[in-house]
Amino acid sequence: MHFDKIYALVSGQPLPLLLPLFDPLLKPNTVVLLATPQIKATGTVANLTSIIQPEGIKVEVVDIDNAYDIESLGEVLDTMLKNDAALGLSVALNATGGTKPMSIAAYTSFYNASQPVFYVDNTQLTWLYADNLSNALKAHQKIEAKLNEKQFLLAHGQTIKETSNGQIPPELKAIGNRWLKNTKKLQGSLGALNTLAAKAEKTLTVEMRDQDINSQELQNILDELDNADILSVKGKKITFKNEQARFFANGGWLEVDILSRLQSLKKENPGITSVKGSANISNGSTRNELDAICIKNGTLVIFECKTKNMERDKNTVSDSLYKLDSLSREIGGIRTKCILVSFRKINNADKQRAKQMRIDIIQAQELHDIDSRLRTILSMDDARSL
Repeated sequence: MHFDKIYALVSGQPLPLLLPLFDPLLKPNTVVLLATPQIKATGTVANLTSIIQPEGIKVEVVDIDNAYDIESLGEVLDTMLKNDAALGLSVALNATGGTKPMSIAAYTSFYNASQPVFYVDNTQLTWLYADNLSNALKAHQKIEAKLNEKQFLLAHGQTIKETSNGQIPPELKAIGNRWLKNTKKLQGSLGALNTLAAKAEKTLTVEMRDQDINSQELQNILDELDNADILSVKGKKITFKNEQARFFANGGWLEVDILSRLQSLKKENPGITSVKGSANISNGSTRNELDAICIKNGTLVIFECKTKNMERDKNTVSDSLYKLDSLSREIGGIRTKCILVSFRKINNADKQRAKQMRIDIIQAQELHDIDSRLRTILSMDDARSL
């Protein structure tokens, strides 16, 4: 059953409003957004309209002058519900958002009109009033909705530009997989590769030191990258094919590997509705680069990938944790989970700090079983609770 109309109280948490609209069993023909001037000034209503209308849902906006004037809101809703009843429309109220007085007023109007009222907590649907509801809808307590990353981010005032086409050559997948499976053995040589690639940032060329030439493991890695057409070696000189190739050698390989694994997990996990890599997001004034993201059951999962020695470079781990914590607070709140993936070991103090920030860490020795670790994280409905 589709509702003709769903009334919704707009607040600073847009996902509880959006998710029911994307549920096949709840999706209405029209959504009525009840919004105060303060919430409209944030751009939330405009962003919601931009997301909802392309789904074939009509949007009506009702201005609520005073979020604490129960009587006035009640009168507005009573009139609208009488008109809906005269037209024979099926309606429901999403009472999740708004101020408490708004929720009380709206609930009272719908209760008096014997119309259903529901509340959304994460993906859990609770019917607060359901006397005239069908048994199928009464039993519907789990929201089934598929948001993509553009919809999720726009709901929180962010736009996204993906800089990667998501196509990963098989030889690069194989390289990343081998390196992760041998984290302990390859840490030194991959660290040397990282340094060489960083020095080649402007010219795409760099000369090896004697210790690099004498490292058999590093030479094996360079041969592997040469065979994959990432670079070429002549004497002491390394030349990277292009900036993308240099980036791969400069730690980008870990981002590529994580993206590849997320793409594979998406095929086996229907709750993962979107996977993207190397994305730039902006709220109009601040830009951030995201190494990899996915949407799982309406939760945005952000991955930050690092190959530097984070035990030694404390500023790197601090900056990464601060960045992830800030992103989590700005984008989605409890509906955002951040994960720091480090090729190197992270010290105990930073791990404790990450725990306090509710940031998950996958590091060093855990990488050899990273698929299992990712499955554990992405199996949670509320990824933030990990």
